[in-house]
Amino acid sequence: MTDYTDLKREVWDRDMCSGCGACVGSCPLEALHFRGDDNPVFDGLCSKCGTCYSVCPRTERDVAVAVSRVPENKESIGPYRERYFARSSDFQIIKRAQGFGVVTSVLKHILDEKIVDAAFVVTSDIFMNIHPMIARDFSDVKKSARVKYIWTPVLSKLREAVLDESIESIAVVGVPCVMQALEMLDRSKLGLYKKKIKLRIGLFCWEIFRHILISEMIHKELQLDIDPSRIWMFDIRHRKLVVELTDSTEYQIPLETASRYARKGCNYCVDFTSEWSDISVGNAGAAKDFLTVITRTERGEAIIQDMIKGGKLVTGEFDETVFSLAERVNKKKKLRIKNFEVREKD
Repeated sequence: MTDYTDLKREVWDRDMCSGCGACVGSCPLEALHFRGDDNPVFDGLCSKCGTCYSVCPRTERDVAVAVSRVPENKESIGPYRERYFARSSDFQIIKRAQGFGVVTSVLKHILDEKIVDAAFVVTSDIFMNIHPMIARDFSDVKKSARVKYIWTPVLSKLREAVLDESIESIAVVGVPCVMQALEMLDRSKLGLYKKKIKLRIGLFCWEIFRHILISEMIHKELQLDIDPSRIWMFDIRHRKLVVELTDSTEYQIPLETASRYARKGCNYCVDFTSEWSDISVGNAGAAKDFLTVITRTERGEAIIQDMIKGGKLVTGEFDETVFSLAERVNKKKKLRIKNFEVREKD
Protein backbone atom coordinates (compact mmCIF):
# COMPACT_ATOMS: atom_id res chain seq x y z
CA MET A 1 0.00 0.00 0.00
CA THR A 2 1.42 3.38 -1.02
CA ASP A 3 0.99 6.76 0.62
CA TYR A 4 2.44 10.25 0.48
CA THR A 5 5.73 9.08 2.03
CA ASP A 6 6.36 6.92 -1.04
CA LEU A 7 5.67 9.93 -3.26
CA LYS A 8 8.01 12.04 -1.15
CA ARG A 9 10.81 9.48 -1.29
CA GLU A 10 10.54 8.62 -4.99
CA VAL A 11 9.63 12.01 -6.46
CA TRP A 12 9.87 15.03 -4.16
CA ASP A 13 13.18 14.16 -2.52
CA ARG A 14 14.73 13.56 -5.96
CA ASP A 15 13.60 16.93 -7.36
CA MET A 16 11.46 15.12 -9.92
CA CYS A 17 8.12 16.79 -9.11
CA SER A 18 6.51 18.26 -12.22
CA GLY A 19 4.38 20.67 -10.20
CA CYS A 20 1.20 19.65 -12.01
CA GLY A 21 -0.80 19.73 -8.77
CA ALA A 22 -2.61 16.43 -9.33
CA CYS A 23 -1.65 15.03 -5.93
CA VAL A 24 -2.89 18.17 -4.18
CA GLY A 25 -6.10 18.29 -6.18
CA SER A 26 -7.02 14.65 -5.63
CA CYS A 27 -6.13 14.05 -1.96
CA PRO A 28 -9.46 13.18 -0.30
CA LEU A 29 -8.33 14.60 3.05
CA GLU A 30 -6.87 17.82 1.58
CA ALA A 31 -3.58 17.08 3.31
CA LEU A 32 -1.22 18.20 0.52
CA HIS A 33 -0.51 21.81 -0.39
CA PHE A 34 1.86 23.93 -2.47
CA ARG A 35 3.21 26.87 -0.52
CA GLY A 36 5.56 28.45 -2.99
CA ASP A 37 8.15 25.67 -2.99
CA ASP A 38 9.00 23.25 -5.78
CA ASN A 39 7.43 20.32 -3.91
CA PRO A 40 4.11 19.94 -2.09
CA VAL A 41 4.07 19.76 1.68
CA PHE A 42 2.07 17.34 3.81
CA ASP A 43 -0.08 19.00 6.47
CA GLY A 44 -2.88 16.88 7.83
CA LEU A 45 -3.96 13.26 8.04
CA CYS A 46 -3.10 10.46 5.64
CA SER A 47 -5.53 7.57 5.08
CA LYS A 48 -2.91 5.66 3.06
CA CYS A 49 -5.32 5.49 0.13
CA GLY A 50 -2.46 5.91 -2.38
CA THR A 51 -4.40 8.41 -4.50
CA CYS A 52 -1.59 10.98 -4.61
CA TYR A 53 0.89 8.34 -5.73
CA SER A 54 -1.43 6.91 -8.39
CA VAL A 55 -2.01 10.23 -10.20
CA CYS A 56 1.58 11.49 -10.18
CA PRO A 57 3.13 11.47 -13.69
CA ARG A 58 6.58 10.87 -12.20
CA THR A 59 5.83 7.61 -10.37
CA GLU A 60 4.94 5.55 -13.44
CA ARG A 61 7.98 5.08 -15.64
CA ASP A 62 5.96 3.30 -18.32
CA VAL A 63 3.78 6.34 -18.96
CA ALA A 64 6.84 8.51 -19.62
CA VAL A 65 8.28 5.87 -21.91
CA ALA A 66 4.95 5.52 -23.71
CA VAL A 67 4.89 9.26 -24.33
CA SER A 68 8.21 8.91 -26.10
CA ARG A 69 7.64 5.63 -27.90
CA VAL A 70 3.99 5.27 -28.79
CA PRO A 71 3.82 1.89 -30.58
CA GLU A 72 0.84 2.64 -32.80
CA ASN A 73 2.44 5.71 -34.34
CA LYS A 74 6.12 6.22 -35.15
CA GLU A 75 5.85 9.97 -35.63
CA SER A 76 8.10 11.87 -33.27
CA ILE A 77 5.20 14.06 -32.14
CA GLY A 78 3.07 11.07 -31.09
CA PRO A 79 -0.34 9.97 -32.42
CA TYR A 80 -2.44 12.57 -34.23
CA ARG A 81 -5.46 12.94 -36.49
CA GLU A 82 -4.56 16.16 -38.32
CA ARG A 83 -2.10 19.05 -38.15
CA TYR A 84 -2.96 22.68 -38.89
CA PHE A 85 -1.53 26.15 -39.04
CA ALA A 86 -4.33 28.16 -37.44
CA ARG A 87 -5.22 31.44 -35.77
CA SER A 88 -8.34 33.00 -34.32
CA SER A 89 -10.61 34.89 -36.71
CA ASP A 90 -11.46 37.38 -33.96
CA PHE A 91 -9.03 40.31 -33.96
CA GLN A 92 -10.00 41.30 -30.42
CA ILE A 93 -9.03 37.84 -29.17
CA ILE A 94 -5.74 37.93 -31.07
CA LYS A 95 -4.98 41.37 -29.68
CA ARG A 96 -5.57 40.28 -26.10
CA ALA A 97 -4.18 36.74 -26.29
CA GLN A 98 -1.00 37.61 -28.23
CA GLY A 99 -0.46 34.00 -29.34
CA PHE A 100 -2.90 34.34 -32.25
CA GLY A 101 -5.74 33.39 -29.93
CA VAL A 102 -6.20 29.71 -30.75
CA VAL A 103 -6.56 28.41 -27.20
CA THR A 104 -8.69 31.38 -26.15
CA SER A 105 -10.96 30.81 -29.15
CA VAL A 106 -11.25 27.09 -28.42
CA LEU A 107 -12.19 27.83 -24.82
CA LYS A 108 -14.78 30.38 -25.90
CA HIS A 109 -16.25 27.89 -28.35
CA ILE A 110 -16.53 24.94 -25.96
CA LEU A 111 -18.02 27.10 -23.19
CA ASP A 112 -20.44 28.95 -25.48
CA GLU A 113 -21.56 25.70 -27.12
CA LYS A 114 -21.92 23.96 -23.72
CA ILE A 115 -19.45 21.26 -24.71
CA VAL A 116 -18.03 21.73 -21.20
CA ASP A 117 -19.28 23.61 -18.16
CA ALA A 118 -15.89 24.84 -17.00
CA ALA A 119 -12.21 24.94 -17.91
CA PHE A 120 -9.00 24.87 -15.90
CA VAL A 121 -6.80 27.82 -16.92
CA VAL A 122 -4.17 30.00 -15.28
CA THR A 123 -4.36 33.70 -14.56
CA SER A 124 -2.09 36.28 -12.95
CA ASP A 125 -2.32 39.27 -10.68
CA ILE A 126 -0.65 42.60 -11.39
CA PHE A 127 2.65 41.30 -9.97
CA MET A 128 2.72 38.29 -12.33
CA ASN A 129 1.90 35.87 -9.53
CA ILE A 130 0.29 32.99 -11.42
CA HIS A 131 -2.75 31.16 -10.08
CA PRO A 132 -4.92 28.29 -11.35
CA MET A 133 -8.50 29.30 -12.08
CA ILE A 134 -11.77 27.60 -12.96
CA ALA A 135 -13.24 29.48 -15.93
CA ARG A 136 -17.01 29.20 -16.36
CA ASP A 137 -17.54 31.70 -19.18
CA PHE A 138 -15.66 33.86 -21.65
CA SER A 139 -15.25 36.71 -19.17
CA ASP A 140 -13.18 34.31 -17.04
CA VAL A 141 -11.27 33.05 -20.07
CA LYS A 142 -10.20 36.58 -20.99
CA LYS A 143 -8.43 36.85 -17.64
CA SER A 144 -6.17 33.97 -18.68
CA ALA A 145 -5.34 35.08 -22.20
CA ARG A 146 -1.76 36.30 -21.77
CA VAL A 147 1.16 34.03 -22.60
CA LYS A 148 2.76 32.77 -19.37
CA TYR A 149 5.82 30.67 -18.69
CA ILE A 150 5.62 30.93 -14.90
CA TRP A 151 4.66 27.78 -13.00
CA THR A 152 1.50 27.20 -11.02
CA PRO A 153 -0.05 23.85 -9.93
CA VAL A 154 -2.88 23.81 -12.46
CA LEU A 155 -4.56 20.66 -11.18
CA SER A 156 -4.59 21.74 -7.53
CA LYS A 157 -8.21 22.85 -8.05
CA LEU A 158 -9.34 19.44 -9.27
CA ARG A 159 -11.27 18.52 -6.15
CA GLU A 160 -13.04 21.89 -6.05
CA ALA A 161 -14.31 21.50 -9.60
CA VAL A 162 -15.13 17.81 -9.45
CA LEU A 163 -17.16 18.13 -6.26
CA ASP A 164 -19.04 21.16 -7.59
CA GLU A 165 -22.47 19.80 -8.54
CA SER A 166 -23.02 22.65 -11.00
CA ILE A 167 -20.06 21.40 -13.08
CA GLU A 168 -20.66 18.19 -15.03
CA SER A 169 -17.87 18.48 -17.60
CA ILE A 170 -14.42 20.05 -17.50
CA ALA A 171 -11.72 21.02 -20.01
CA VAL A 172 -8.11 21.35 -18.84
CA VAL A 173 -5.48 23.58 -20.44
CA GLY A 174 -1.94 22.70 -19.44
CA VAL A 175 1.61 21.79 -20.32
CA PRO A 176 2.70 18.18 -21.02
CA CYS A 177 3.11 17.09 -17.39
CA VAL A 178 -0.48 18.18 -16.72
CA MET A 179 -1.65 16.07 -19.65
CA GLN A 180 0.38 13.11 -18.36
CA ALA A 181 -1.18 13.51 -14.91
CA LEU A 182 -4.64 13.42 -16.50
CA GLU A 183 -3.66 10.18 -18.24
CA MET A 184 -2.55 8.75 -14.91
CA LEU A 185 -5.82 9.90 -13.37
CA ASP A 186 -7.74 8.22 -16.19
CA ARG A 187 -6.00 4.95 -15.31
CA SER A 188 -6.80 5.35 -11.62
CA LYS A 189 -9.89 4.40 -9.64
CA LEU A 190 -11.14 7.98 -9.32
CA GLY A 191 -14.38 7.45 -11.23
CA LEU A 192 -15.95 10.87 -10.67
CA TYR A 193 -12.78 12.66 -11.77
CA LYS A 194 -12.58 10.57 -14.95
CA LYS A 195 -16.25 11.15 -15.69
CA LYS A 196 -16.07 14.92 -15.47
CA ILE A 197 -12.84 15.65 -17.35
CA LYS A 198 -13.94 15.74 -20.99
CA LEU A 199 -11.27 17.59 -22.94
CA ARG A 200 -7.48 18.01 -22.68
CA ILE A 201 -5.88 21.01 -24.37
CA GLY A 202 -2.10 20.59 -24.25
CA LEU A 203 0.49 23.32 -24.75
CA PHE A 204 3.93 22.86 -26.27
CA CYS A 205 6.51 23.20 -23.52
CA TRP A 206 10.26 22.69 -23.13
CA GLU A 207 10.35 23.84 -19.50
CA ILE A 208 8.51 26.16 -17.15
CA PHE A 209 10.01 28.80 -14.90
CA ARG A 210 9.66 29.47 -11.19
CA HIS A 211 8.41 32.87 -10.07
CA ILE A 212 11.90 33.70 -8.75
CA LEU A 213 12.74 34.29 -12.41
CA ILE A 214 11.51 37.83 -11.76
CA SER A 215 13.20 38.57 -8.44
CA GLU A 216 16.40 36.56 -8.85
CA MET A 217 17.14 36.76 -12.57
CA ILE A 218 15.49 39.95 -13.85
CA HIS A 219 16.15 42.10 -10.78
CA LYS A 220 19.29 40.68 -9.13
CA GLU A 221 21.29 38.89 -11.83
CA LEU A 222 20.47 41.10 -14.83
CA GLN A 223 19.68 44.20 -12.77
CA LEU A 224 16.80 45.20 -15.01
CA ASP A 225 14.53 47.84 -13.53
CA ILE A 226 11.26 46.15 -14.46
CA ASP A 227 8.18 46.61 -12.31
CA PRO A 228 6.31 43.24 -12.32
CA SER A 229 3.03 45.13 -12.62
CA ARG A 230 4.20 46.38 -16.04
CA ILE A 231 4.89 42.90 -17.45
CA TRP A 232 2.31 42.08 -20.09
CA MET A 233 3.54 38.61 -20.99
CA PHE A 234 6.47 36.26 -21.42
CA ASP A 235 7.21 34.60 -24.75
CA ILE A 236 9.93 32.42 -26.25
CA ARG A 237 11.31 33.30 -29.66
CA HIS A 238 14.52 32.22 -31.37
CA ARG A 239 15.98 30.78 -28.15
CA LYS A 240 15.26 33.97 -26.24
CA LEU A 241 12.90 34.54 -23.33
CA VAL A 242 11.08 37.72 -24.30
CA VAL A 243 9.66 39.90 -21.54
CA GLU A 244 7.08 42.28 -23.03
CA LEU A 245 5.85 45.24 -20.99
CA THR A 246 2.47 46.95 -21.18
CA ASP A 247 4.02 49.80 -23.21
CA SER A 248 5.31 47.23 -25.79
CA THR A 249 8.94 47.52 -24.60
CA GLU A 250 10.70 44.18 -24.97
CA TYR A 251 13.67 42.63 -23.17
CA GLN A 252 15.26 39.54 -24.73
CA ILE A 253 17.08 37.18 -22.40
CA PRO A 254 19.14 34.18 -23.62
CA LEU A 255 17.21 30.99 -22.92
CA GLU A 256 20.36 29.46 -21.41
CA THR A 257 20.26 32.14 -18.71
CA ALA A 258 16.54 31.77 -18.04
CA SER A 259 16.77 27.97 -17.93
CA ARG A 260 18.65 28.16 -14.64
CA TYR A 261 15.37 29.32 -13.10
CA ALA A 262 13.24 26.50 -14.49
CA ARG A 263 11.67 23.88 -12.26
CA LYS A 264 14.10 21.05 -11.59
CA GLY A 265 11.41 18.50 -12.37
CA CYS A 266 11.35 19.71 -15.98
CA ASN A 267 14.58 17.78 -16.52
CA TYR A 268 12.58 14.55 -16.37
CA CYS A 269 9.98 15.49 -18.97
CA VAL A 270 10.31 13.84 -22.38
CA ASP A 271 7.27 15.39 -24.06
CA PHE A 272 7.35 18.70 -25.94
CA THR A 273 4.07 18.66 -27.89
CA SER A 274 1.67 17.41 -25.18
CA GLU A 275 1.11 14.00 -26.71
CA TRP A 276 -1.54 12.91 -24.16
CA SER A 277 -3.93 15.72 -25.12
CA ASP A 278 -6.98 15.88 -27.37
CA ILE A 279 -5.69 19.09 -28.97
CA SER A 280 -2.06 20.30 -28.84
CA VAL A 281 -1.17 23.96 -29.50
CA GLY A 282 2.15 25.79 -29.77
CA ASN A 283 4.17 28.24 -31.83
CA ALA A 284 7.02 25.87 -32.73
CA GLY A 285 6.83 24.63 -36.29
CA ALA A 286 4.18 27.16 -37.27
CA ALA A 287 4.04 29.43 -40.31
CA LYS A 288 4.26 33.18 -39.75
CA ASP A 289 1.13 34.64 -38.11
CA PHE A 290 -0.18 31.18 -37.18
CA LEU A 291 0.11 28.63 -34.40
CA THR A 292 0.61 24.91 -34.81
CA VAL A 293 -2.49 22.89 -33.89
CA ILE A 294 -2.38 19.10 -33.63
CA THR A 295 -5.58 17.12 -33.13
CA ARG A 296 -4.97 13.76 -31.49
CA THR A 297 -8.42 12.34 -30.81
CA GLU A 298 -11.76 12.16 -32.58
CA ARG A 299 -13.20 14.61 -30.06
CA GLY A 300 -10.38 17.10 -30.55
CA GLU A 301 -10.61 16.89 -34.35
CA ALA A 302 -14.39 17.41 -34.28
CA ILE A 303 -14.02 20.60 -32.23
CA ILE A 304 -11.35 22.10 -34.50
CA GLN A 305 -13.33 21.19 -37.62
CA ASP A 306 -16.48 22.78 -36.21
CA MET A 307 -14.54 25.95 -35.47
CA ILE A 308 -13.02 26.07 -38.94
CA LYS A 309 -16.39 25.50 -40.61
CA GLY A 310 -17.99 28.09 -38.34
CA GLY A 311 -15.35 30.69 -39.23
CA LYS A 312 -13.94 30.85 -35.69
CA LEU A 313 -10.50 29.68 -36.77
CA VAL A 314 -8.57 30.66 -39.88
CA THR A 315 -6.13 28.10 -41.27
CA GLY A 316 -3.15 28.41 -43.58
CA GLU A 317 -1.60 25.90 -45.95
CA PHE A 318 0.24 23.28 -43.97
CA ASP A 319 3.95 23.03 -44.78
CA GLU A 320 5.92 19.96 -43.68
CA THR A 321 9.25 21.75 -43.96
CA VAL A 322 8.12 24.52 -41.60
CA PHE A 323 6.51 22.05 -39.19
CA SER A 324 9.71 19.99 -39.03
CA LEU A 325 11.03 22.41 -36.37
CA ALA A 326 8.44 21.09 -33.90
CA GLU A 327 9.48 17.52 -34.72
CA ARG A 328 13.15 18.31 -34.17
CA VAL A 329 12.52 19.98 -30.82
CA ASN A 330 10.29 17.09 -29.74
CA LYS A 331 12.96 14.53 -30.66
CA LYS A 332 15.57 16.49 -28.74
CA LYS A 333 13.41 16.58 -25.63
CA LYS A 334 12.85 12.82 -25.81
CA LEU A 335 16.55 12.37 -25.12
CA ARG A 336 15.70 13.23 -21.54
CA ILE A 337 14.61 9.62 -21.17
CA LYS A 338 18.17 9.01 -19.96
CA ASN A 339 17.17 10.68 -16.70
CA PHE A 340 14.90 7.75 -15.97
CA GLU A 341 17.80 5.39 -16.51
CA VAL A 342 19.81 7.35 -13.95
CA ARG A 343 16.85 7.16 -11.60
CA GLU A 344 16.72 3.36 -11.89
CA LYS A 345 20.41 3.11 -10.91
CA ASP A 346 20.00 5.21 -7.78
